[in-house]
Amino acid sequence: MENMPPDAQDYHLDGFNPASPEAIDLIFKMGDDVIKATGAKTVFIGMDELMPPISEMVPGRDPAKVLAEYINKHHAHLAAQGVRMGMWAYHLLDAKYEGSCGSSGSAHYKDVTHAAIDMIPKDIILVDWYYSTKPGRPSYAYLKSKGFDA
Repeated sequence: MENMPPDAQDYHLDGFNPASPEAIDLIFKMGDDVIKATGAKTVFIGMDELMPPISEMVPGRDPAKVLAEYINKHHAHLAAQGVRMGMWAYHLLDAKYEGSCGSSGSAHYKDVTHAAIDMIPKDIILVDWYYSTKPGRPSYAYLKSKGFDA
């Protein structure tokens, strides 16, 4: 962020707080409107740009647990309507996956959140945004080994 122009450095200060009951309620209501209007049976909830880091929004709590709690709430909300959930795997992947969107513990995203992958339901569709053409894409093999559709 130190390389960003001063007027752009605070772009994330109004970002989604996954521990805020008000934010969760708003997101659920908007999603419910979309489901009602479209009859969607699968909803992709994003979860890629969690800025600022969870540790700044919810100090003193394990960011992986906060992330998992939110994912579990959203999953339960959708499942109760017969809707399957999909999301980006950014914060469920260790930054070690070269070319992957894996953000956990990276220079871009300091929180270590990838442990949340073991705390969420396996019927969530996880997608990894890939920044390279490197063959093999080991992050997908990892996600599948954890029991997820990827």
